[in-house]
Amino acid sequence: MIDVVSNVESDTVHVCVTDALSTQDIEKLRDAVDEFFNDNDRAPALLVEAKSTPSWDSVATLKEHLQLVMKRHKLIRKVAVVGDAYALTIVPSLLDLFVGAKIRQFSSARLSEAEEWAAAQDDHPGAFEVLEGFPRDVLALEANGIITSQDYAELTPLVNAMLAEHDQIKVFIRIGDEFDRYTASALWDDARLGLGHMFQFGKIAIISDIAWLATGVKLFAPLMPSDVMVFSIEEEDTARSWIRS
Repeated sequence: MIDVVSNVESDTVHVCVTDALSTQDIEKLRDAVDEFFNDNDRAPALLVEAKSTPSWDSVATLKEHLQLVMKRHKLIRKVAVVGDAYALTIVPSLLDLFVGAKIRQFSSARLSEAEEWAAAQDDHPGAFEVLEGFPRDVLALEANGIITSQDYAELTPLVNAMLAEHDQIKVFIRIGDEFDRYTASALWDDARLGLGHMFQFGKIAIISDIAWLATGVKLFAPLMPSDVMVFSIEEEDTARSWIRS
């Protein structure tokens, strides 16, 4: 079951999911999106608030929901998914491959932030911030928000400039609380950057408490010629000392 409320002032359609979705719910959502677009001649953003993992009352409803996504995603500017269920955290990464709308997931405690993001006309979902206080041969970055291909396009000239001064550089990347995710295209860009300079990165330090990310780095680290270490956020001072050595 869903409740749908359109807000013309913020250009959003707020969808609150309270129970398993039915075909009537899918029709209600479709009508709300179409009505908003036809009445205002502009695309809305969706704010989807789910207290638990969304489900469907039948396979037919799931099929109709998928058809709605594929047919209407170009009429949606953004989708803010709000909820704490684990399944909701992986929705953006999956849908990013198939839909044109910008998608972000927020915890329930960040509902107001989700509302602000959905209402904003522009979107700068994330960025690499250069960290100060490191030697000149250390590329020190903090990843915030959603990292996209645009962020790697801006990062590449910095890497090339450093390599023009040094045969090898070291990489220090802190991934803290403000990090959301990498888009699918950004993951490809990350791989290309790493493969293109695999013998020019002497050391790589990853600082993060995100379990899946730390596990992934440790899994592939033996395959890389660089010396790769993963540190927790509490171990950042140790990581800074290690990258300088």
